[in-house]
Amino acid sequence: MLLGIVGVLVGALYLTLIGQVLRTGKFAGPGFIASYGRAALRLLGFIGLVVVALLLLILPLTFVLGLLTLLGGGFGMLLALLLIIVAGWWVRLALTFTVEAIVLDDVGIRHAIYRSANVALRNFGALPA
Repeated sequence: MLLGIVGVLVGALYLTLIGQVLRTGKFAGPGFIASYGRAALRLLGFIGLVVVALLLLILPLTFVLGLLTLLGGGFGMLLALLLIIVAGWWVRLALTFTVEAIVLDDVGIRHAIYRSANVALRNFGALPA
């Protein structure tokens, strides 16, 4: 777990350097330190939010999986797993750009999740020109 936190802090440092240069066109020391601190805390908060959400979803998902297995046997379990995988894929798609929004746009967690879902889900079926 400690290695994961260190990885997030190093990643936040890297992404904040990129984000600051993209936003301002130059590197500024005092602004960078404040921006890095906000980004690191927000990224750790986002990871904490994802972990808590997964822990809260384990019990209901296990209950649904067990109920469908009880009612449908092997087919019910396959159906339940398929539903969980599809739902997880859509959630992952919606959260795809959250880290980038936190660091590059310098917004809070809730707004970053909204922006990520907005970009990913609105442009899901768009074809490149």
